[in-house]
Amino acid sequence: MKRTINKLFYYAVGTFGSKVIYFLLVPFYSFFLSKSELGIYDLILASLTIITPIITVQISEAVYRELLDANRPTQKSSQVFSSGLSLVFIGLLLFVTAAFIIKQFFDYIILFELILIQSSFTFYIFFQQTLRGLLLNKEYALMGTTNAFLLVLFTIVLIYFSTIELSNVILAIACAQIISITYAAYKINFFKLFDFNNISKEKVYQLLNYSFPLLPNTLSWWLIDLGSRYIILFFIGLEENGLYAVAARYAGIIALVNSIFILSWQDYVINSKLKISSNKKKLSLNLNLFVAFQIGLVILLTSFSKELIFYTTPVAFHDAANYLPVLLISSAFASFCGFYGAFYLKEKRTRKIFTTTFIGSIINIIFCIALINYFSLYAVAAA
Repeated sequence: MKRTINKLFYYAVGTFGSKVIYFLLVPFYSFFLSKSELGIYDLILASLTIITPIITVQISEAVYRELLDANRPTQKSSQVFSSGLSLVFIGLLLFVTAAFIIKQFFDYIILFELILIQSSFTFYIFFQQTLRGLLLNKEYALMGTTNAFLLVLFTIVLIYFSTIELSNVILAIACAQIISITYAAYKINFFKLFDFNNISKEKVYQLLNYSFPLLPNTLSWWLIDLGSRYIILFFIGLEENGLYAVAARYAGIIALVNSIFILSWQDYVINSKLKISSNKKKLSLNLNLFVAFQIGLVILLTSFSKELIFYTTPVAFHDAANYLPVLLISSAFASFCGFYGAFYLKEKRTRKIFTTTFIGSIINIIFCIALINYFSLYAVAAA
C-alpha cells in the first residue's frame, strides 16, 4: 500500500512537470500572444503528440514494457535500451531530412525551432519511459519537476530581458526539456546502459512487434484531438482555434489528474497476477470507484467553469467557457479507455487496443465536418 502511494506521489510530481505546466502557461500566454498566435502555439504542442509516435513507432512504450519484466539482468536492460534508442535516432534523422525537403516547398520561418522542440520532446518521452521501466519513480518525478522549474524560469527571463514571441516560447520549452533529458541520462547511467554492441536486430524486431500496433491507436487519437483542431482551422479560422485551445487546455485538467492514476494503474496491472476471468469482483470495484471519481470531478469543474476562464484569461478568450463542460465530459470518457487498455498492455495484445479508438475517431471526424458549419465550436466539442 505504501509503495503504491509513493508511486502515485512520484507520478503526480512528474506529471506536473511534463504536462501541467504546459496547461498553466496557455492562459498565461493569452495575455501576451494574439488569438492566432495562441492557436499556432496550441497546434504545435498538439502536433508534437502525433509526430513523436510516428517518428519512434511508439518504441518508448515497448522499452518501458520490456524493462518492467521481472528479474531482468543488466545485460538485457542494456540491450532493450540500446536497441530502442537506436530506433529513436533513426526516426529523428528521417524527420529532419523530411523537414528540410518540405521547406523547399513551404517557407517555415521557425523551422529550426520546430526541429529542436520536436527532437527534445521525442527524447524527453523516451527517457521518461525508460525511468518508469527501470522503476526509478523518484527520478521520474524529479525529471518532471526540473522541466517545470526551468520552463517557468525561462518564461520569466523572456518577460524581463526579451519579449514573449512564439519562437522564443518554443526555444524555452526545448531548452528546458534538453536539460531535463541530461538529468535523466545521468540518473540511468547512460554510458553504462547504452552500448553499440548491445544493439540487437532480434531485440529491435521484438520491440517493433510490440510497439507498431500502438501506432494506429495513437493516430486514431490524433483524428479525435488534433484532427478536430485542423478542421476548425480549415472551416472556421485560426482565431477560433485559439478559443478552442483554451477550452481544451482547461478540459485537460481531468486528463492530467487521470494520467497520474493511469500510469500507476498500468504498473500495477502489468506487474500483478490479476486476471479478468478470476478477479472480476475486485476489478469491478476498482472501475466503479474510478467512474464515481470521474463523475465527481466533472461536476466540480463544471460548476465553476465560467469563473475559471473569466478570471484567468483576457476578455477575448471568455467565450471558451461555453465549450468547457462538454469537453470535460469527453475527457472523463477518454480516461476509461486508459483503464481497460492496461490489460492489453499486460498481455502484450497491442493490436486489440486499436479497434475501438479507430471507430471513435471516424465518428468524431464525420460529426465535426457535418455539423461545424451549423454549430461552430459546439459541434467539435460534442463530436
